[in-house]
Amino acid sequence: LVNAAAFLSGLAGIFAVPATNAALPMLVPEAELPRANGILGGLSQSAYLLGTLGGGLIVSAFSPAAAIMADGFGFLIMASLLLFVQVPGRNALPTGQRPGIWADLRSGLKLMSRSRLLTFIPLLALLINITTGPVMVVTPKLMESLGYGAKGYGVFLALESVGLLVAGAIFGVLGKRIPLRLCALLCFLLLSASLLGMWLLPTYTPLIAFSFGVGLSIGLLNTP
Repeated sequence: LVNAAAFLSGLAGIFAVPATNAALPMLVPEAELPRANGILGGLSQSAYLLGTLGGGLIVSAFSPAAAIMADGFGFLIMASLLLFVQVPGRNALPTGQRPGIWADLRSGLKLMSRSRLLTFIPLLALLINITTGPVMVVTPKLMESLGYGAKGYGVFLALESVGLLVAGAIFGVLGKRIPLRLCALLCFLLLSASLLGMWLLPTYTPLIAFSFGVGLSIGLLNTP
């Protein structure tokens, strides 16, 4: 059941994240898009931070099953709130004139081919997932071996969420004044240094400290 819940959660994310990214430009002016991304990311990570801390407490006080049930209830609340969001221009095109999924895909690939940076973005995202994915898998077991268990892993995720929250706040305040290319370069360097630090110092305090660097770098990379 846990594996099935994880699969359904991942499946929901596959559709929810692109839909959110596509809807946001319809809701805010283009000039305010970086700031809006920062605010949205900040709010999302605030909720994630509270959920991480709350989940650790629920697991410690009750059981993992209780935490999963609470998580499912949270998704139900989010789905209910989305019913009140009206996206302008959603029905602008008649049904017969709406492009199909393959036409959208070709249009997206054509747009990416015009920019070297856009061409490399999917590759960079793949590399981020390859490097951070194993960390999420190994860290819970490492916390168990260090004697901190679910509480320790909850703190690890909480510090990572704080980093993501700070990244959202930075874009929310500075917006388009941030030089994106330089920011991306520095973030990749920070992510590399944080992961290297976790490998060299696999003890509790360094792990949670470096988790903040991982969250900050990923948040700054994903927000713009």
